[in-house]
Amino acid sequence: MMKQPFLLLFLTWAFMANSQYSDVRLGNLKINHNIQDTLEVRSFYRDVLGVDLHTPSSKVPRDYLRFSNDFRLNIIYQREGAPNHEDFMKALWIRIHVKDFKILANKVRGSKATVFKDRPETNEIYFQAPGGQVFRMGKL
Repeated sequence: MMKQPFLLLFLTWAFMANSQYSDVRLGNLKINHNIQDTLEVRSFYRDVLGVDLHTPSSKVPRDYLRFSNDFRLNIIYQREGAPNHEDFMKALWIRIHVKDFKILANKVRGSKATVFKDRPETNEIYFQAPGGQVFRMGKL
């Protein structure tokens, strides 16, 4: 009868002791947008989400978006080859957490973002930002 608890304890210890993924952290992300969407993209992130936006002087048109937890999203603007809105729906969706969910959700609803799933009862909203990036926003 003592074999099951011992086995569970041993497997838990073995996993923790041998886990090579115990300190893996996500860094910054880079996404590509069509250069024609530059003003609309900047306006959405700066004015709707309130993200710190920095545009460095560079040969390549780009923006750095810094979120409140110091996470950075790098946007590279391209003349050709940028993903379209359908491509973004099949790619990386980014989850963001906000303190003032109702206020930000209303700002997203009133913006040029496309809301495709709205769950006010669970404080979640799924939307595609101008330029195409997909987000899932929830209450912090």
